[in-house]
Amino acid sequence: MPISSPLPPDPRLRVASDTIDAAARHDDLDAAVRLIQAELGQTEGDIAAAFFDDVRTERWAVADHAERVTILQAYVAFEETFA
Repeated sequence: MPISSPLPPDPRLRVASDTIDAAARHDDLDAAVRLIQAELGQTEGDIAAAFFDDVRTERWAVADHAERVTILQAYVAFEETFA
């Protein structure tokens, strides 16, 4: 069961939809998150570690592209609450 339905691109997010799309294509969650963090200028992984709990980490392995995009959009919004 998906975490939530895919969201349309959110112009309020500081990460380009192309970056989120590219990150969602990575099977390796750490590589996907690094792409997002690079665009955000985030050098620490504390917020990502708080967001990607065991459920989201396990879900990444079986999620389709649309679900991964949704997960990453939620992660970016979470990161931005601490900006």
